[in-house]
Amino acid sequence: GDPGTTPNNPVIGNMELKIVFYDLIYGLLRIVGNPGWDENQYVMKCIMMTCSMAGDDPQRFANAIWKKLCMALDRASKKSRKNPQYNHYLFESIAILIRSVCTKNVAHATSCENIFGPRLKEVLENDYEGQFIPYVYQLLALILEFSPEGGRMSDTCTAAFPQLLKLNRWEFSRNIPSLTRLLIAYLRKGIIQTLNHQSKSLDDIVVVFHVLIQNENYKQYTFDLLRAIVLYVPPEVRCFKEVLNVVKFEAMSSHPTRLSNEILSHFFTLFVAKFGTKAFYDVFDCKSNDLAINFLLYKWIPSLLS
Repeated sequence: GDPGTTPNNPVIGNMELKIVFYDLIYGLLRIVGNPGWDENQYVMKCIMMTCSMAGDDPQRFANAIWKKLCMALDRASKKSRKNPQYNHYLFESIAILIRSVCTKNVAHATSCENIFGPRLKEVLENDYEGQFIPYVYQLLALILEFSPEGGRMSDTCTAAFPQLLKLNRWEFSRNIPSLTRLLIAYLRKGIIQTLNHQSKSLDDIVVVFHVLIQNENYKQYTFDLLRAIVLYVPPEVRCFKEVLNVVKFEAMSSHPTRLSNEILSHFFTLFVAKFGTKAFYDVFDCKSNDLAINFLLYKWIPSLLS
């Protein structure tokens, strides 16, 4: 093929795109903004690629682009017949724009939440077939990830947290990556402190953890959630203790069925780094250190050497 068309050597580069960006993006948005024209996946893909390649340019026109993409999102969410490819490019375009704007200034994360939060909530309410759930939670996670740690969590985000933990959301494998990512973003942002350690939703974290450990295909997401629990959940909170009890049981089992030695070893490496060796021995809750030493000798160290 023509080397000029490869991804590493595109025919139109960033510099050329900058010259025509304004005219190109506004021409594309006029098509998207016309409700009389059907959803065109090629136009939306072009918007996605243009915003992706344009560097800082989308920031200068963010308000205009957001307005048109929000209109497109509103229309797409209300259609009984979905266009999966069009919707994919639409959500990816929104994600690229959020990342572009917030990378430059994380303070814009609040603006993104104000613009997209209510719309995404409405999308979820209208999404009876669940096609938009992975995309919506991916966008919410992206916004939360750009929000600075320690900042106040908005009432909108706090109110949405219990919905995230509804078990029926976690029944479909397509939802697991974005749901896990959003849950971790909530923990990092400080949802535990916002809810004052007492909410029933915190107990639902344990239910979600059990969903993940039952499926070998979710091993990476199990580890990611365990890591977030160690880093962001205070050890005195009940959900932390309950998750730790599951880990302890698996660590003491001669044939762990739900958590691999690799996950157990990674977990305790992080656990010891944060809480110290005494806390590690205390996990096994025994007068002698035999159980802890057996875990070290027969599971932890072999896992590290393999």
